[in-house]
Amino acid sequence: VKELDLPKQLFLDLLSAFKQDVTKTRYRTFDEVLDYCRRSANPVGRLILLLFGYRDEERHRLSDHICTALQLANFWQDVAVDVDKDRMYLPLADLAAYGVTEAQVFSKTFDQNFARLLRYQVDRTRAIFLDGKALPSRVKGRLKYELRLTWLGGMRILAKIEQQNYDTLGKRPVIGTGDKLYLAMRTILG
Repeated sequence: VKELDLPKQLFLDLLSAFKQDVTKTRYRTFDEVLDYCRRSANPVGRLILLLFGYRDEERHRLSDHICTALQLANFWQDVAVDVDKDRMYLPLADLAAYGVTEAQVFSKTFDQNFARLLRYQVDRTRAIFLDGKALPSRVKGRLKYELRLTWLGGMRILAKIEQQNYDTLGKRPVIGTGDKLYLAMRTILG
């Protein structure tokens, strides 16, 4: 930290998110979820950029979009996994807006209301990914390819959720071998 002049606040944010994960199992609003992402995912992206020598706010802002979107994509991918741990990142306000109850989610009962709810989450997550799309082209070397692959992988998870009609209660969407080959080719070819 001292040698590379890394901001201590990034580590404090991570620690606060880790602590929150132990105590908070529901989120009332999307803003609460975004605040969690700001402290749990975004510091990781900023630290990586700092380790590669990128200190400007524009790249860090683009990274925040990608990291937040990755965290959200993981939440939507893992709804069933999380409810098994008595945890839910779907905002309670959004559940109410789409006519979905906590009991329904925790009993893993899929219906069209849940599909509409998750479609809404996927659509806004995709928009956040798109806000960060320029980052790979603004860095050099290996990091450019790693960030491109990360971005493409996150977008692929969203596509997988769509392909199964947004039912992440019954089956967790995963990136298979074919997807990995496709993503590797897209990463290399740009």
